[in-house]
Amino acid sequence: MYGSPLVALKQVMETKSVEFMPFYLSLFSFLASSLWMAFGLLGHDFFLASPNLVGCPMGLLQLVLYFKYRRSSRVPEEVIKFDIEKHGTDLKIQKQQMIVDEKR
Repeated sequence: MYGSPLVALKQVMETKSVEFMPFYLSLFSFLASSLWMAFGLLGHDFFLASPNLVGCPMGLLQLVLYFKYRRSSRVPEEVIKFDIEKHGTDLKIQKQQMIVDEKR
C-alpha cells in the first residue's frame, strides 16, 4: 500500500514534473503510517509498528520529491493531445524535448 505511489517516481524524476504523483495520496499515506507507527511503538506492538516503519520513509520520500519538483514546468495538455494524434508512439521523446526547449 505504501509503495504503490513509488511506481511514479521514475516518471517524476525523468520529466521533473509531479503531474503523475498525486499530492494528497502522498501526504495522507505519510500521515497514516506515522500515526499507526507511533501507536504501535507506544503500545509495544511490533506487528503493528513494523509495516509502518517502512511506510513512513516511503511517504517522506514521496513528499520530498513532490516539493522538489512541484514548481517544474508542465507540458500543456493541448500539446500532448496534438502530439498523440500526429506522432503516436514518439510522445515520450517529444515531451522530453519540449521540456528541454522550454528551459532554454
